[in-house]
Amino acid sequence: MAIDLENRDSEPLTLTLLPVQNGTKSFEGAYRRGLACVATDLTEVNGQGFEWTVPPKTKQTHCFAVSVVAQGNEPPVCQAGLGDRIRQADLDGDAQIRRIADPLPSLKTQAPQLDNLYQRCLASLAFCRWERDDFRRKPTWVVGGFICVVTWDFSFAAHALNLIEPQAMRETIRDALDIGRMQASYIDIRKRRTMAPFLYMQNRLRCAICSTHICSSRATARS
Repeated sequence: MAIDLENRDSEPLTLTLLPVQNGTKSFEGAYRRGLACVATDLTEVNGQGFEWTVPPKTKQTHCFAVSVVAQGNEPPVCQAGLGDRIRQADLDGDAQIRRIADPLPSLKTQAPQLDNLYQRCLASLAFCRWERDDFRRKPTWVVGGFICVVTWDFSFAAHALNLIEPQAMRETIRDALDIGRMQASYIDIRKRRTMAPFLYMQNRLRCAICSTHICSSRATARS
C-alpha cells in the first residue's frame, strides 16, 4: 500500500503512525500459527510507531506492507526497497491479469459499470492461479475457498478455464477420477491423496460439466 501525504504548511509536519493489530500497538501480532508483521520504507521508528516528517510545501509517498511469516522469521520493520517491491508486484499482477484476459472474449458496452464488473471478474480468476514449487501441478488452479482440488468449485469456472488453460481442466478431471475415485471430493494439491472422506452428491454431475466444456473447446478449436 502506498500513501501520499502533502504538507501545505510553511513548517515541517511530523506524524507518528501507530501500528495497531487486534487493539494492541505492535509491529507484529499473532495470526493463526504465525505472525502478521508490518513493514515500511520509512527509516525512522520511535517507541510508539513509524515517524514520518514531511518538509514544508512538499508532497511525499511512502509504502507499507503486512506479511504473514512463521515465528522466528520476522522481517525488518524498516525496508528501504519496499516501494520498488510493491511496484514490481503491481506490474506482476497486471501481467497475470493480461495472461488471464487475453484468451477470453473482450467486453465493451455503453455501461462503464458493467465493463468494470467484467474486468473485476477476470481479475478474480488471476487469484485462482498458483505457481508454487510444493504443488503437484505447475501451474495449479484452485477455485473456491479451500486450497485443494474440488470439482464442485471448478465447474462454475470450467468454461473460462478451458479457454485460458485447458490442461488445468484436464488435470482436475484426472485428479477427481484417479485420486478421488468418486469416493472423496477434496483432493490435496501437494500430495496424491484425498483430504477428507466426503463426497458431494453432485460430484458426478460436476465432472460431467467440466468434461463437456473440455470437449466443446476441442471441437471449437478444430473448427
